Amino acid sequence: MRIGIVRSVALAWIASACAASGPTTADGLRLVPYEGPTGPAGLAEMPKPRAIPSRERGDAPRDGYLQPDGTIAERFTSEGEHVSYRFDARAGEASLFELACLGFSRGWQSSASVRIVDSNGDELYSRVRDGGASYDVFTVFVAPRDGTYRFELGAQDEYFRFTLVRHASLPPNDPSARVDVGDAERAYGYLADERDRARFALSLDQGEAAFVTVGPVRENHVKRLARARENALDQALAARTHDALPDLEGMLVADRTDEFSNGELPSTPLLHLDQPGDARRDAPAALLALPAGEARTARIDVVADGPSEGGLFALDVWRAPETRGVGIRVGDRDDDPVPGIEIALLHRPTLTAIARATTGADGRCELDAPPGEYAVLYFAGAGTRLARVDAIVPATDDDASAFELNLVYETRAE
Repeated sequence: MRIGIVRSVALAWIASACAASGPTTADGLRLVPYEGPTGPAGLAEMPKPRAIPSRERGDAPRDGYLQPDGTIAERFTSEGEHVSYRFDARAGEASLFELACLGFSRGWQSSASVRIVDSNGDELYSRVRDGGASYDVFTVFVAPRDGTYRFELGAQDEYFRFTLVRHASLPPNDPSARVDVGDAERAYGYLADERDRARFALSLDQGEAAFVTVGPVRENHVKRLARARENALDQALAARTHDALPDLEGMLVADRTDEFSNGELPSTPLLHLDQPGDARRDAPAALLALPAGEARTARIDVVADGPSEGGLFALDVWRAPETRGVGIRVGDRDDDPVPGIEIALLHRPTLTAIARATTGADGRCELDAPPGEYAVLYFAGAGTRLARVDAIVPATDDDASAFELNLVYETRAE
């Protein structure tokens, strides 16, 4: 059993707790305020691997108590060892257990068993997770009643080092509500697994624009995903021809192995804009650009990019973002304009798509992007090769002139 009992308990508790009426969004969901932590240091930090103590073989870790937002850094020294951590929780309180399992060498394989039991010893959650040199186990538990519970961890196959955090500052995901982020510049959330969905609402005043981005919380997860995207882009650039601009997220879904760290990729949250009155739904992305317009409430869902262990995410909101006009001209080797070239600006190092455009008859297009470092992809259509150039979009200067970028593209098919 992976999460079935925990999910059923959570949904049953939410349904009973949400009987009261309140403001709703256009899709009929209740609007509730965001009450979680804000800011870069809003969640408990995962201990560093160097915090894991040394132990002699056969010296198993000791049982203990895990307080709200508490952390553990320990190691198993033999296959079959177990450890138990007590924790207290109120009815309806979500405990998010973030477990990182670390092997002892490249190519290491192990299995972690996780159980949650109540004070009577009744099992409420159980699963076994196999992994390599580095893998995560994310467990969402919503207490069915006030009481003391135990998080039990075991080295079922081989043994491993581990760090563990119990997050207790985020509410359960409520399928009947949207979380209003209000004026927060950062909000935190989680996805229990690939089936889960976190729902947010963002109110925009008339004439107000915003960028919304989503990504993992842990810096090492951010770096691993950035390396994986760079690797996927390198593979795309090496291909002789393409039918469309590459979908880096889709390439990651197809291959969830990060060869650079000999471990699995962390959960990759993506944004989905629920557009009222529009049957078309854009593909989920790591960034949403919400242009200025009428006063409105944007409905934003966070979803997983495919099969996923689940995990924490950070939702960042840039209101009235500073952007600069980026003018791009594409010419051939004779400097004649090349129309129909698809352009994509990917913000480095995460390679998040910021803006897209297509050149007109004069070989030109214009985009708006925040200052920063970018990978510029350009592509002439089916049967042609993808090209890349890196560029820096400088901050706006006094004359506020557009930043100009001239590109050369050979249009013949390979």
